[in-house]
Amino acid sequence: MAAPPPHQYSAYAQPQTGDLTDKEAPSHSQSSSTQHQHSPARQAQPSKTPSQKHKPTIPTARRLWTSEEESALLDGLERVGGPHWSQILGLYGAGGTISEVLKDRNQIQLKDKARNLKLCFLKSGHEVPHYLQGVTGELRTRAPSQAARQEALAKAREMGMGGRGT
Repeated sequence: MAAPPPHQYSAYAQPQTGDLTDKEAPSHSQSSSTQHQHSPARQAQPSKTPSQKHKPTIPTARRLWTSEEESALLDGLERVGGPHWSQILGLYGAGGTISEVLKDRNQIQLKDKARNLKLCFLKSGHEVPHYLQGVTGELRTRAPSQAARQEALAKAREMGMGGRGT
């Protein structure tokens, strides 16, 4: 059986010194002809200056919700008939038709607050208002399989204890 032909670019091959500069040297994923075809496009592409590079975002400080903001959110949910965050901001956001109480809030913050309010109703055992029912969020155990295992162990203990003679 004949040995397979050696690959042009082996992961273990040492780079050969030659006339090519680092910019012109073909990468392991491109052949030299492909590299040659793309080099004019790469050279024509402007290099990124430090101001054009992605700047990391600075996290903003958490702001507590005021009672006015909560009332506006709940009223907005009722007026628009459910979780339509952009419509609620149209009513109460910056330039809102009713007020600008929620001008410093975004759609994600509205969604998160509405979900937390719904969970508060669920945890307290109170009926969830109709305008919060379309909001995501349900009560569930954190580890359903672990809870089921614990229930099975408790049941087994009960059955084992009841069957033993005292």
